[in-house]
Order: sequence, then C-alpha cells, then structure tokens
Amino acid sequence: MTLTPTVTPCALTFRDVSPSDYFYEPVRYLYCAGVVSGYVDHTFRPYNSATRGQMAKIIVLAQGSP
Repeated sequence: MTLTPTVTPCALTFRDVSPSDYFYEPVRYLYCAGVVSGYVDHTFRPYNSATRGQMAKIIVLAQGSP
C-alpha cells in the first residue's frame, strides 16, 4: 500500500490582505512557509515600513535557515 500525502491549504488570516491585492500571493507564500506571522490583531499592515532587522530575519527565514 502506497501512502500519498494530503496537501492542506494554508488560509491567510490577515484582515488587511485580500486576494485582489497585488501582494497577496507573496504574503500568503511567506505566511504559509512560517516566515511572517503578522500582528496579534490579525493584521499584516502591508503599508508599514519594515526595519533592517525585520528584513534580515525575513530573508534568512525565507532561505530556509533556522
């Protein structure tokens, strides 16, 4: 018997990111990969500035480093 993995869809839970936004797919990808998590109020705040430290962490995590 061969087992095949079941792909579980990753639902984006940010209230301020909708499928019609041009950045929806990249944000969803990073969220589903565990790279970004957003804020406690279920927002992503896509128009906020990111610090150098935040960007460095995103890049490191996106490349697969722990």
